Amino acid sequence: MSPEHARAIDEVHRCVGRNVLLYQTIEQVLKMLLPLMRHDDALHCLDGFEDRHSKYSPKTLGPLFQAFHDRNQSDQAQYLNAYVTDLLAQRNRLVHHAGFDLSTVDSCRAVASRLNEEHAKAIPIRDLIRDILLEVLRALCDFTFRGTPEEAQFRKLLSQAEVAIT
Repeated sequence: MSPEHARAIDEVHRCVGRNVLLYQTIEQVLKMLLPLMRHDDALHCLDGFEDRHSKYSPKTLGPLFQAFHDRNQSDQAQYLNAYVTDLLAQRNRLVHHAGFDLSTVDSCRAVASRLNEEHAKAIPIRDLIRDILLEVLRALCDFTFRGTPEEAQFRKLLSQAEVAIT
C-alpha cells in the first residue's frame, strides 16, 4: 500500500469517528431535552421529570427523534420529520452498514467526501436542538425557578449541558 493510500484510509477513519461522535452528541442532547418538553401527563416540567429522564436514557437515536417529533409544536414539523428521517438513515448506514470501498485512493476520497457532506448536514440539527436545550434550561433557571430550591438543580444541569455539548 502506498503512503498516499494509507493517508486516504486514515482520512476515512477520521471522518467516520467524527461523524459517529456527532450523532452521539445529537443523541445525548435529545436525552437531556426530551424530559423537559411538553408531556400530556405533566402539568409542570418537574412533574415526573426523573421518570421521563429514566425512560429516555436507554433509547437510541431513532426513538429519540420520534419522541422529539411527537412533542414538536413547530409549523414546520413535516420538513423537520423529512430532515430527521434522512439524517437517521445516514447514521444507521454509517453505524450498521458501513461497507466502504477503501481499495483505491480515489474510492477513499469518494467515501471521505460523502462523510464530509453527511457531517455538514447533521450539524444544523445538532445546533438547533442544542440551542433549544440551553435556552430552555436558561429560562428555567432565570424565570421559572429563580429563587426556588429547584434553581440550583437546573443551574447544575445547565452547567453540565454547556460542558457536554459544546
